[in-house]
Amino acid sequence: MPKIFEKWHECARNRFNFNENPDKFWTSSIHHTRFCDSQIKSEIALKLQKFHNKDEDKYLIFPRSSENFSNFLTIGIGKDVIAESQVQRLAENLTIPLKFYGADPNFMDNFEIFSKIGTYFPLAISGSDGFFGASVLFRKKYQQMSVFHVELNYFLKKLLKISKIDFLWMDGEYSEYTIFPYFAEKSEKNFERNGIIVCQINMEVHKPKSADHKIMFKNFIQKIIEDRKFALLKQIGAAGHYRLFLFNFGQKYCVEKFVE
Repeated sequence: MPKIFEKWHECARNRFNFNENPDKFWTSSIHHTRFCDSQIKSEIALKLQKFHNKDEDKYLIFPRSSENFSNFLTIGIGKDVIAESQVQRLAENLTIPLKFYGADPNFMDNFEIFSKIGTYFPLAISGSDGFFGASVLFRKKYQQMSVFHVELNYFLKKLLKISKIDFLWMDGEYSEYTIFPYFAEKSEKNFERNGIIVCQINMEVHKPKSADHKIMFKNFIQKIIEDRKFALLKQIGAAGHYRLFLFNFGQKYCVEKFVE
């Protein structure tokens, strides 16, 4: 493992208190993430770049070489591709080839804007298949609608037919809670167990609606630290939600492409 990860992991292992109840853990976690990030200075050490859309920042580490193209997936477009367009322009200036994919169930508001930068799918992506409720941005406000969901691993392997996602930006309006198990090493849905590599993740974790959500969040962070693969480098609070940035140090592909 790179030294920067070992330093982060030692800090995280000592700072996060998994004996805290889920309510307190939800509140305290942001302070521990920020402290450990300050110890490794990720924005400098990893050449982390920040891109801003209508209401939030996204983080990204560009590849060290422009020899191979990278896959970029946005789950939950939300009528906003400002940050993706910024990434695309800078990547073109750096001659770094990127291929963009985007999924959002609201076809009316997202097809035209996303199709300008990549391939659009009118789908909700979550931890299971089916036709059930989702919070969808429609006519300038979020509405609860029944939409068709596609399970994430199936979407990647069968529809996109790719096994490597270099950049995953996810704002799934609570579907992120169903995606937490994909990061846990012993889960049947784990990315690696299903032949998938994900390197960089920007994820919005929405304000918990139940005690179960807080338990799921706590378990998510605990598994990340126990499994020693991903580093939680950024955690930003906004309107009761958290915006996270994670990097996969456990995959040689990711480390060689973006770090060493």
